Amino acid sequence: MSIAGHRQEIADALNGAGLLISATTVRPRVIGALTAWPIVGELTRTSEVPDMLVQWRIMIVLPVDEAAAVQWFDEHHETVDEALSDVGWVTSIAATAMKTDSGDFPVMVVTLNREAV
Repeated sequence: MSIAGHRQEIADALNGAGLLISATTVRPRVIGALTAWPIVGELTRTSEVPDMLVQWRIMIVLPVDEAAAVQWFDEHHETVDEALSDVGWVTSIAATAMKTDSGDFPVMVVTLNREAV
């Protein structure tokens, strides 16, 4: 499977998680709460794995209201982890802010690894 196929698998997993996430394979033109998309972090090769490993950073935009963003993160990080478990292995989930021309958006950043085959 190509990396393009990985993008679709990630979007499908998030869309099917019952979280009302609208996941796409690339950053949507309009960013709003609970939109999500994957970004390639890096491709690496290790001596333990013959194929390249791809690291994905999955951006999930949280509600703009800080209290709602914290609540959504706290209540749904485990479901996001579980939804992605068939796609790869989640190594971290973090909350941060994404800077855009329209202002800062609170986001959940999920780091997911898998073989790049």
